[in-house]
Amino acid sequence: ALMERYTPMAEEPLTVAMALTPHLLVEWLACHSVLLYVTHSVCEATSLLQHHIDLISCSPNTLGSLWVEQLSEVLVDLHYTHTLHTQSSYGPLRATLVKAISMFPNNLSLLNILATIETRSGGGGTPLWKLVSHFPPSAPLARLVLVFVVRHRLASYIIEDSLGGSHYLKNLLRQLTSERKTRECPLILRLALQLAAATESAVQIKATFYKCLQACPWVKAFYMDAVKFLPEELSEIQDLLIEKELRLHTTPEELEILRD
Repeated sequence: ALMERYTPMAEEPLTVAMALTPHLLVEWLACHSVLLYVTHSVCEATSLLQHHIDLISCSPNTLGSLWVEQLSEVLVDLHYTHTLHTQSSYGPLRATLVKAISMFPNNLSLLNILATIETRSGGGGTPLWKLVSHFPPSAPLARLVLVFVVRHRLASYIIEDSLGGSHYLKNLLRQLTSERKTRECPLILRLALQLAAATESAVQIKATFYKCLQACPWVKAFYMDAVKFLPEELSEIQDLLIEKELRLHTTPEELEILRD
């Protein structure tokens, strides 16, 4: 009866007011599923949510898509809570999470859980080729999260083949710096510069630095990074700062370090 009442509303165009307003359908199903989880089992709770997710029409930019996204968050949260408390397999959680992110690749709540389980010792460990394949280049936010997952694995020695990990990281950043929506993102460009500093020659580091300046010449962090990675180019970097009319504020101690 509840679904019959709300099904016609699912095709309504989504507005900002709708996105910011609690919805009875979502609230009721969330409460019911949590009650089932506490009193019965995780299977009954997740089955209830999945059943209603499958029933709701999920056309883009409609109220139905908002309901499905919010219910997917609840579904993933239930799997995540159950996995942590029972120390059971991450398989069902990972499968549900990947499916949800493939539908809503910009959902930060889902991406946060993905990053958590894929960097948790003993929890994640999905092969990188498989993890990357789940998210096409059209999902830049999801791929940015994957960049941090790979960086964490490299730093934590979770990736046995560091060259393979660097290869995936390089490809992810190359795609992100080529995408129209992300090619001028200072964060992504700094990540690319840091990777070049860790894996490339001085010539390539300098080329990456100039690529960063070409995209975002006003970002002072690029110049500070370049001073650390290319200390022999300090005079040239200072000239660039003067040319761009940028000012950096440093302490006398930091200035002495740079001069040395």
